[in-house]
Amino acid sequence: MSSDDTNNKTSGHTHTGTSQNLGNEGLKIQQLFKLMVDSNASDLHITSGTSPGLRVHGEIIKVKTIPLTGEDTKRLIYQILSEDQKNEFEKKLELDFSFGI
Repeated sequence: MSSDDTNNKTSGHTHTGTSQNLGNEGLKIQQLFKLMVDSNASDLHITSGTSPGLRVHGEIIKVKTIPLTGEDTKRLIYQILSEDQKNEFEKKLELDFSFGI
C-alpha cells in the first residue's frame, strides 16, 4: 500500500483504503482488485448495504468507502461478469463466483 493509504479501527472493524475519497460512482472493480493484491487478500466481498470487504488472513477487513447501494454493487460486478453470470444474478439477485487475478 502507498503512503496515501490509511488504516484505522472503528467499532471493531478495520477500514482500509486510500485517503482520497472517490465516492462510490468513481469506484472501479480494478481498484478493489489492486487493493486485494496490495493487502494480500484472498477474497473480495461485495454486498449492498455495506462497504466492500477484503478477506485477509481469514478476517474480513472493510474498505474505506460509504456503504454500497444495490446500483453500486451491480455496476461494480457487471464490469467483469459474463452474460450468463449477469442473467443468473438478475434471476437470483445474488451470485457467488471466482475471478482469477
